[in-house]
Amino acid sequence: MAAATQNTTHDVLIVGAGPTGLAMAYLLDRHGVTPRLIDAAAGPAPESRALAMHARTLEVLGEPLVSDLLAEGQELTRVELYGSDRAPLASVDLAGTPTRHAFALGLSQSVIERVMIERLQTRGIAVEWNTRLTGLSQRPDRVEVTLLRPDGDEERTEASWVIGCDGVRSATREAAGFSLEASRDARWWLLADARLEGEVPPKGAGRGFLSQNGIMALIPLEREGWWRVIAVGDEGEARPEVTDAVIAELLRERSAFDVRLEETCWLSAFRIREHVATSYRSNRVLIAGDAAHAHSPLGGQGMNTGVQDAANLAWKLALVLRGDASDALLDSYEAERLPVAQELVRRTGRGTRAMYASAPWLIWLRNTAIQVALQLDFVTDRVRRGVEMLTVAYPGSPLVGEGAPSAHRGHDAELPDAAARRALSQVASPGERAPLETEAIGAHLDSPRHTALLFDGRQATAAGYQRMRDAARDLAARWPDRFQLLHVTPTPEATSELAEAPGEVIVDADGSWHEAFGAETETLVVVRPDGYIGWRSQPIDLAAMSRWWDTITG
Repeated sequence: MAAATQNTTHDVLIVGAGPTGLAMAYLLDRHGVTPRLIDAAAGPAPESRALAMHARTLEVLGEPLVSDLLAEGQELTRVELYGSDRAPLASVDLAGTPTRHAFALGLSQSVIERVMIERLQTRGIAVEWNTRLTGLSQRPDRVEVTLLRPDGDEERTEASWVIGCDGVRSATREAAGFSLEASRDARWWLLADARLEGEVPPKGAGRGFLSQNGIMALIPLEREGWWRVIAVGDEGEARPEVTDAVIAELLRERSAFDVRLEETCWLSAFRIREHVATSYRSNRVLIAGDAAHAHSPLGGQGMNTGVQDAANLAWKLALVLRGDASDALLDSYEAERLPVAQELVRRTGRGTRAMYASAPWLIWLRNTAIQVALQLDFVTDRVRRGVEMLTVAYPGSPLVGEGAPSAHRGHDAELPDAAARRALSQVASPGERAPLETEAIGAHLDSPRHTALLFDGRQATAAGYQRMRDAARDLAARWPDRFQLLHVTPTPEATSELAEAPGEVIVDADGSWHEAFGAETETLVVVRPDGYIGWRSQPIDLAAMSRWWDTITG
């Protein structure tokens, strides 16, 4: 075998071109970093595999990719649960949650990958298929990588950073020496992509059956009349044979409705593997997606969690590569995302074990508990937000902070009174997702830069306008091009008052911006590129904000 050495050093080498790797490439490019992207497979997977994108995933991907995805999929707005008869146990309506995407987007993984690949191609980024990572060696300033190319030659190249997005059997993870805490379920799960007729769920709805004969779910695919059939099978070492006859029998046994199988295009069986890597970073190698965590498919959040890993890491790595932050910033990737994966594995594991109940009294107890709990509005709301992944937050992150009004000095703005403090306490805090539910807020915060929001408060004054101008000029002078600056004011007069200040003026005539951020008085909120609140102070305290920013950038 001839060795073909390539002397090029890439900023980032992404190993794996599934949804996580493609999202990583897309988001890095959005931040001005052009990665190299390889995959050992011959091309995109033709199977549907994962089949839904949740609200939070759509939020972090942003435009124009989200519009591309929405054009291909269908909105799943309701999940109906049944026992062994046609009387519903419960129905969970996904509409009404605080997001512009109050639904799960029904879209199979194969289509998601195609859309992402097409979007990357418009940016001049192509996946190098049939290219396998066979080894890596870390140096203080780079990673030396060995690749096996499609022609059979070895390529030795270098990258400043390597990101392993190459799945549960990650070659990157193995080569870099990451360790796992892993386990495997003994039960088999049966899958089919099937065209169904008869009493199928209504458009925009999926159904779950928790019957005496076993568990089954019907989830709509993007093709009209086609459904993903998911059923829990038996334990055993040997992989069960999944045929059309097996799926047809499951539909008869477990569905309370007359649903007929017409044809299938994909049949499979798998066992749940649970694992979480003990770390997400080894010097200049990082891992994401299934390479870092795997869990039960309950809730359909595996692919979504991987894409959200990419959203968390991409902006941080871009800052490091531009020289705007030290590589210590990358330690926060593990600090923020590892607990998310650990909690997801715990939660889906408990839920899956509850689904395995087989004794009649346990089945009755489980179904009754679900029926009673989902009649309570606060439980339903928590379930909806959890399914849509709107509750993921980083409150204990080293990257978030808040100014204390009691420590405020050297400013003639009034300190917040009790009503203002109460308003601030009732909205999203640092480390939590910013309020992105309105079209205007969501569109303005869809930015590859941090966004600094300067609020006048409900009562704008001439002195307040001056403080806004001074604050904006100070921010722009200290950190040129680092922040997108938005002045939010309740009165149109501010447009002329702030005309000479850096940034865009938003006239919040209906008060929706001030209400969403709890800005009753002058307030500074910094929103990260991944849509989480990084800093907040009321009143505006640039000295404290500067100290916070220094802790991020090192």
